[in-house]
Amino acid sequence: MKTPVDLFTDKVHLLTHAERHVLAYIEAHLTNAKRMSLTEMAEENNVSTTTVVRMCHHLGLNGFAELKYVLRDHHSSSVRRADNIVDQYKYVLEHALGAIDTNAIEEVTDAMKKSSRIVVVAIGLTKPLGEYVSKKLMQMNKTSTYLYELHMIHLLPSWIEEDDLVLCISSSGEVELLIDLIEQLNARRIHSVAITNANSSSLAQLTSQSLNARVPKTSFAGFDITTRSTLTLLLDMIFESYIRKTLKP
Repeated sequence: MKTPVDLFTDKVHLLTHAERHVLAYIEAHLTNAKRMSLTEMAEENNVSTTTVVRMCHHLGLNGFAELKYVLRDHHSSSVRRADNIVDQYKYVLEHALGAIDTNAIEEVTDAMKKSSRIVVVAIGLTKPLGEYVSKKLMQMNKTSTYLYELHMIHLLPSWIEEDDLVLCISSSGEVELLIDLIEQLNARRIHSVAITNANSSSLAQLTSQSLNARVPKTSFAGFDITTRSTLTLLLDMIFESYIRKTLKP
């Protein structure tokens, strides 16, 4: 069986000294490494979580969640597509919905109710979802701000207030900009929530709370065709739960 170093032979030279140290630890403690969270991996190696994530990127992976798939012998990030596209999406949605934690929805909406303001952060393909949920919150007269410009996201830790809640939307949960942001917010003890398609993602593990659908990354002919519709479902569930808690009959 190939070792982690064998799998990434052509990428190892791209790693920094600290990143090589982490990879060497994984190879020497493979059984434990498969079960470790991002934070546990970083603490065990006396490095930051950002170092672990960057190691994954240098190895050609999307992030820590994909590394764990590889360590569990999932050697490909693509999944086999059904011939019938409707059947394929039925399977993906049923699988995703079955993984959603109802208690987590309640806990997230409780935190939203308690917050003075909700700051929604979404970039890339999830950008429209950030605008979507922010406008819905405004309809409920909940103070909400939507950020998608990189320079504004960088400035967020400088003006965020302790009673605010930051809601990050990311399909992979491995966007380095958002991971860096959450680490800064954690240092200030700002409450944060991640909405992702991967419950073992770096973002989901670093935020105060997370709500996740289990959706495998899917590609076809080199194109990322991973569904984002599950993220919309999660946001709709959160919003409906928020309405029920805010406007009780």
